[in-house]
Amino acid sequence: MSIEDKILDLNFQRKAAKVTLGVSMGITALTALNMNSRMSQLHKVSGAVMLASAIWHASLYGSPYSEFLQNRKAKSRGRKRSEANLTLQNLSDGKSVSAKSAPAKRKPRARKSA
Repeated sequence: MSIEDKILDLNFQRKAAKVTLGVSMGITALTALNMNSRMSQLHKVSGAVMLASAIWHASLYGSPYSEFLQNRKAKSRGRKRSEANLTLQNLSDGKSVSAKSAPAKRKPRARKSA
């Protein structure tokens, strides 16, 4: 798996967004305890990072971007499966049956009279 595939992996991005959100939340909480001028600047920056990572994390669930990432992964897996599922199999009697054909229906059971 190349780095580009890993970066575009939806689960990897979800984990990275959660870690970023947690770290920035921790820094924001710790800098709130000691508000001198340097900590105040760090507090503001970590708050902005927390806001950005929260938006990033929210965009990974139910958005067009998350659907794009899911479809990208499904397409790569689907190429292998589609060849097997969509091809027709030739039976010994010469008939062709699709691999996704409906199962045969059962005969209804006869009811016993009391």
